Amino acid sequence: MSKKTRTFSIRINDNLMEKIISLAESEKRSVNMQIEMILEKFISDIEKNQSN
Repeated sequence: MSKKTRTFSIRINDNLMEKIISLAESEKRSVNMQIEMILEKFISDIEKNQSN
């Protein structure tokens, strides 16, 4: 089953965007997928901390 996705625009400062691009390249991901992975990990960490 495929995931539903939404298109979303976001403003990111140049310094942060360059870091995300660098991470994406090093992990052989698109910038979009890298941002999605970062957000998923961040939310997962918060959910784990809230359940303790």
